[in-house]
Amino acid sequence: MFSNTIQLWCFDNPKIGPSFAKILKNLYSADVLSDQAILYWASKGAKPQGKDAFLKQAAPLVKFLSELEEEDSDDE
Repeated sequence: MFSNTIQLWCFDNPKIGPSFAKILKNLYSADVLSDQAILYWASKGAKPQGKDAFLKQAAPLVKFLSELEEEDSDDE
């Protein structure tokens, strides 16, 4: 899973680690990562290395994507 690769790369590179959420957001905006991939990563796909810190960083993006998904399912 690509989100895990990014997580592990950020974990192994502490100077880049604080940019994890920004990297996810940019990849999502560029259609490289889907909202489903990010939500899956956040709910059950995150690796243990730095998991809590990265989940905390990504929380605003995950909340935004969750709300978008809820709106989409309400429209159907």
